[in-house]
Amino acid sequence: MHLHEHLQVLMFAAGLRFDEEAMHAGADWVARRVADGQRRLSLADVREAIRSLRLEAGTSRAVLSVATLKPDPMAEDADYTVDWADRFEGASPYVKRRPLAPATWAQLQADIEAAPFRMPPGTTSIAVTGSCRRTS
Repeated sequence: MHLHEHLQVLMFAAGLRFDEEAMHAGADWVARRVADGQRRLSLADVREAIRSLRLEAGTSRAVLSVATLKPDPMAEDADYTVDWADRFEGASPYVKRRPLAPATWAQLQADIEAAPFRMPPGTTSIAVTGSCRRTS
């Protein structure tokens, strides 16, 4: 299930359709190439597959990973990561409520506010992943 969700987020971020049909079409295309002995795919091959399989759904997005409760499985694929999972007090994600001293809310805010300046040039859309507690 985790791989399925991971793939959906990556396809969404790439500006592709990320429904079940699209995921299976893409995976089947790759599987056929591997079965045929192809071990490297060119960018042109991938672009042609996206076009022929009608996977395009819009523009791509940069990925921002913000983790305050638990590590984000998408962090490795993110364009910018704010990993504060170990800077919040509490033994489990369910009880984490505030930064563990000496970390402060202001530091977390500064890290998040720096995100737009860490994104690839020309970024206009951002997909946010991770775990954080919403406060009201």
